[in-house]
Amino acid sequence: MQRAGARIGRLLHAWGYIGAVIGGVAVAGLGQYIARDSSGWAERVWIGVSIAGLAVAGVTPVVQKLRQDSNEKTIAARLIDAKAELRVAMNDALDPCVEELGKVAGADAAQRSGAVERLVTLALLAATKTIESDRTRACFFKVDQGPPASVVPALHAGRHGRPRTTFTAGSRAGNAVIKMLEEDRHLFCRDVRTKPPVGWNSKAERDYRTFISVPARADDSVVGMLSVDAPEPGDLSEDDVPFLRVLGSIIAVGINLRKLA
Repeated sequence: MQRAGARIGRLLHAWGYIGAVIGGVAVAGLGQYIARDSSGWAERVWIGVSIAGLAVAGVTPVVQKLRQDSNEKTIAARLIDAKAELRVAMNDALDPCVEELGKVAGADAAQRSGAVERLVTLALLAATKTIESDRTRACFFKVDQGPPASVVPALHAGRHGRPRTTFTAGSRAGNAVIKMLEEDRHLFCRDVRTKPPVGWNSKAERDYRTFISVPARADDSVVGMLSVDAPEPGDLSEDDVPFLRVLGSIIAVGINLRKLA
């Protein structure tokens, strides 16, 4: 497909060159022959050249359209391939999590806490490997009912560096996060420098510019928050939210199973 597009592109350039030559010859030379020739031959040549020029002008948009169609088909084929690769990546990421969730369900009370920690770690690793960024970090924050209620960093995977922020009820940032979790919403911040979230501490040093946070929720039970961050704006997008929500739900189910032990 790419070779066909290249051939069409070369054809388009050739037509343009031919049109330029025809136009140059017509303007520079044939005008004077018409003025001197009484037989009408030069006039007929002029008319023929003009028709040829018009033909080139008419064909060029057609060739451009063919080239555009070829590019669109190439883009469509690449999108299909990308979607297929994404499905494979998501399946590869989710399979270990689902398998570990089964182990949590089958573990006895003594083993279940360790199984849940492995499950959360696998979910965090799945987030970092599936999202296409070289230095993604995934963090799990657990809900502590308090008082005061708070959302506390617990586990992380990916880029080096533990999350340090605890979101406590009563602070602007804490109230915003707790409300987001209660209302089952997510937060996507494309760039913390240009549009930071509510209560953002701009003085703290951070090695990321963009992040997504989603609830770790099963039914009406909110057990925590899954947050993924990356160094540069554009590393994350709203398209990543549904997959992160699935991972958040898997984490929540595992933690709720531990509570039942």
